[in-house]
Amino acid sequence: EAQTESMLSEMFPEMSRYELSDDIYTIYRDEDEIGFAFIAIGKGYGGDIDILVGLENDTTLKGITIISHNETPGLGTRITEPSFTDMFVGVNINDVALRKDGGQIDAITSSTISSVAVIDAVRATAVEKVKLIKASEEGR
Repeated sequence: EAQTESMLSEMFPEMSRYELSDDIYTIYRDEDEIGFAFIAIGKGYGGDIDILVGLENDTTLKGITIISHNETPGLGTRITEPSFTDMFVGVNINDVALRKDGGQIDAITSSTISSVAVIDAVRATAVEKVKLIKASEEGR
């Protein structure tokens, strides 16, 4: 819980509180909703990669944080570096794909499996969670 709150406040510095419902964190600044976050799980070279994904709104990523992984030291572990994670900031969820496939993200050299695991998990989970967010907003 404390680790989650720390990661959320790092991603959303203006956060005053959050609520968790249906595995989606709704982030607030006072009473204003300022974003959403959720966990995505990718299948990397060394097993599961747990990723905290932040959304500014229903189309744009706020950013990602790699929570845990078992990727190869020096290669796959580079998915945790800002040179990789910063590529997700401000990107439309539909553009979360490798640049060679028409997206906005570059794979890490010699670490394509780990890179693609993160990219695919972020995009697929974001699309799924946005549907849930929109459905819950319509139901308010």
